[in-house]
Amino acid sequence: MFGDNLYAHLMLLEETWNAAKSGYLDEAFLEPKIRLMQFKILSSPQVRERHEFMVSQGIYTQEFINWLNEQLKQSPLY
Repeated sequence: MFGDNLYAHLMLLEETWNAAKSGYLDEAFLEPKIRLMQFKILSSPQVRERHEFMVSQGIYTQEFINWLNEQLKQSPLY
C-alpha cells in the first residue's frame, strides 16, 4: 500500500519538476514536495527500500533520479 502512495508522490514530483525545468512553474513550488519526499524516503527503511526498487525498475527518467538524489543528499535526514 505505501508503495502505491510513494509511486504517486514521485510521479507528481517528476511532473512538477519537469514543468519547473521547462519554465512553467516557479521552482519554489517544488520545495514542499521535495521536503515531503525527503521525509518519506529517508525516515523509513521500508520506504527507502521500495524507492530503490522503483528506481531500479526504470520507472522514472535518469535525469529526474539524478536530481532527486541530489535533493535527498541535502536533507538533514540523509
